[in-house]
Amino acid sequence: MNLMSPQLLLGLLFLPLILFLFYRKNVQAKATFSHLFKVFFSPKGIELKKQEKKQASLPWLFLASSILFFIALSRPQWGKSEVELLESNIDYLVALDVSKSMLAEDIVPTRLDRAKLLATNFISKLHGERVGLLAFTKNAFIEAPLSTDYELLEEILTELSPNDFPNEGTNFAAMLDEALQFFSSNEKAKNMLILLSDGEDHGGGWQQKLAEFKKESIQVLSIGIGASHGAVIRNPNGSLYRDYKGQPIVTIFNPASLEFIARSTGGVYIQADKYFDISTVVEGMIKNPGYTKRKEKMKTHAEKYTYFLLPAIVLALASFLFEFPLYENREVKLGSKDKS
Repeated sequence: MNLMSPQLLLGLLFLPLILFLFYRKNVQAKATFSHLFKVFFSPKGIELKKQEKKQASLPWLFLASSILFFIALSRPQWGKSEVELLESNIDYLVALDVSKSMLAEDIVPTRLDRAKLLATNFISKLHGERVGLLAFTKNAFIEAPLSTDYELLEEILTELSPNDFPNEGTNFAAMLDEALQFFSSNEKAKNMLILLSDGEDHGGGWQQKLAEFKKESIQVLSIGIGASHGAVIRNPNGSLYRDYKGQPIVTIFNPASLEFIARSTGGVYIQADKYFDISTVVEGMIKNPGYTKRKEKMKTHAEKYTYFLLPAIVLALASFLFEFPLYENREVKLGSKDKS
């Protein structure tokens, strides 16, 4: 058996105190800790118990309920759980432009932050579909293979930064090559590339690669991040990036390249000057995604806290019904004797 929260068992340390308080309140003799020790551990304990048995009994149901309750809180686990998983016949690759131009602030808060927000929101709404992550500047890198671990994917995505990539500039050709190679070993019926970029490209030669996307039926959802008036680029310290003449570098949003990529692959282009939901667009692009269900026995332990929680509730109810009224009646009788 494995306990997920064993520290909660420390609550059992309060039970001796509760036991003493009940004992002190309901026994006519003056119940001190030393007296309680004699009752349970001294040779005369049996005689003392017999003498006090008629006066009061310990709340055994309440104590048993408390023990089971704390065990349930510690989340005991054992065995294997059978979980129904959703499996889709479509996989996604999110390609994020992390070049320095994405630090421009013509989109609030920045182009890169807006792209991350859109991508993480899309991933959080997936149910069983696999998704991979690709980051690109002058070169392209697979940051995460196809996975359904959405929390991990979101964590990787939010931590991506231009500072992690030494090569400056943007190369669509490298990104498209990496995406084709990524999908080449994938046997799924459908694949989709979700591209988030400001459209700037410094490499060229990427147009010829789109024919292969069309041949492999890989649709591209191109999302343009930027404003038409362009913007300067700031360093993390707030200073401006400048060219060799000392003039601030102005990055120009180029939606034409993104529109061409989407149109050539049978995909869709959307400009993200305002927030929108990628999931809604994807659902419109893919009709009848064809989910299938499968059952798999996970290697992780199954939660068994209910085996302890339900008996704890039953015993607690029994304790309030049969034990606590007795103490109240005993106090009433004792009070009436005192008055007489």
